[in-house]
Amino acid sequence: MGSRFVRDSATLQAASMINSLGSLACALALAHILGSLQQGEFYLAIATYSFLWFSVNLGLYPVATSQLAAAAARGSDYKVAFWIAYLVKALLWMGVAFAVLAVAVLPWVAEHVYHTPSLSWGAAYGQPLIKAAALMALTPLLELPRSACCAAFQGTRRMVALAKVENGQECVRVFLVVAGAVITRDAVGPAVGMLLASCVGSVLAVDAYVRETRSGEAPLPSVRMVLGRFKEAPLFYGLRLGLRLGVTQNMHALGVNILPTMVLGFVGNTRWVAYMRLAQRIVDAVRTLMQGINRTALPYFSELVGLKDLRGLRRAYWRATLGSGALVSTGVVLIGFLVPSLVEAFPSDYRDPVWTVFLILAPGVMVVSFSVANDTFYLVTDNLKVAIVFGAVQFAVHLTLLALLGHFYPKVGPSIALTVFFFSSVIHPAYAYFWFRRKAGGSGSDDQAPATPVGESA
Repeated sequence: MGSRFVRDSATLQAASMINSLGSLACALALAHILGSLQQGEFYLAIATYSFLWFSVNLGLYPVATSQLAAAAARGSDYKVAFWIAYLVKALLWMGVAFAVLAVAVLPWVAEHVYHTPSLSWGAAYGQPLIKAAALMALTPLLELPRSACCAAFQGTRRMVALAKVENGQECVRVFLVVAGAVITRDAVGPAVGMLLASCVGSVLAVDAYVRETRSGEAPLPSVRMVLGRFKEAPLFYGLRLGLRLGVTQNMHALGVNILPTMVLGFVGNTRWVAYMRLAQRIVDAVRTLMQGINRTALPYFSELVGLKDLRGLRRAYWRATLGSGALVSTGVVLIGFLVPSLVEAFPSDYRDPVWTVFLILAPGVMVVSFSVANDTFYLVTDNLKVAIVFGAVQFAVHLTLLALLGHFYPKVGPSIALTVFFFSSVIHPAYAYFWFRRKAGGSGSDDQAPATPVGESA
């Protein structure tokens, strides 16, 4: 615990574990309240909203967080305030554009993806799935203050404040989503609960931010100072990096969390949407052990690049990669012994399908756990072009397998394709190994660093 990296990672891992357990408890409650058909419809609404969001979302959050870390390391309050203001401005425009887009295209998605009958615009929004997805389209705007504040906490390594905000919002979200399900008995109630929880999360984040401006050795810039930089922050500043990183992260998010769900909705297996997502919730309880390391790596790696410490960067990357892989793999094996007892808490029609999907996903989760720091590595070493190429190849193969396996094995095909997608992640640590070997030239010299680190190029 003498290492700040370990302390920060442990803080976020504990917070992520609490959030994951809350999510699993919420899924269990929804299973009993809604049943597999309505719960599957709710998850389809989330996947539909997420698909549209990730189709337009730029990777501005991690770019801003990286720049915040570099500015904080140099002690530049002006730059810290500038990057917070930039993120607020960019997310505001992006959130407004997305809300308009989602409202316009959701009826088309319902008709052509989920094979609902052709309906008028108003009638389409009478369906619970479309109404829930449309409501969730407001989430980016409602969570804008929280996103900006959390980026500031993560970039300046205030992990306790970040963990408190996220755990607070998750506790509220579980209560409100379950309450919404009890009231409406369809997908709309939980969607309203999620929106209300987003509002509460933003209030908690702003309150925590104000507290951090008044405490600590290096307090955050005041809200007034951040708003004063709002006009100065050009909207397209850092857009090139954001586009590259956005493409990389969005392909992964689409491939893991969204497209498998939508394929099941496309082939008409709404109940298996609920089964697969619940199995994912169980393995995600272990995958959260990766999140603390991943989110701590972004500001820490950015600091090392700013100091041109290649040896330190290489050591930190492999410690994060191997430590996360060993931790998650052990957790998957241990939780595997508990799953047969855990699924007994679900309604009877869930038990065998959830156990089957868990067995399919578990090996892939163990492999992908060794890829915890990939996005951060590509970002800070200015190798996002390579990441996009690798991601595009993986994504193309994954789409092909999803289509084929979803057609021939409508129940478990998407889960099998997802596991293959996880296995393909070994290409990233392999590339990192050869990159470090080439850059270090076998000498491990500390004075060598990426030619155009993100902290300088932006």
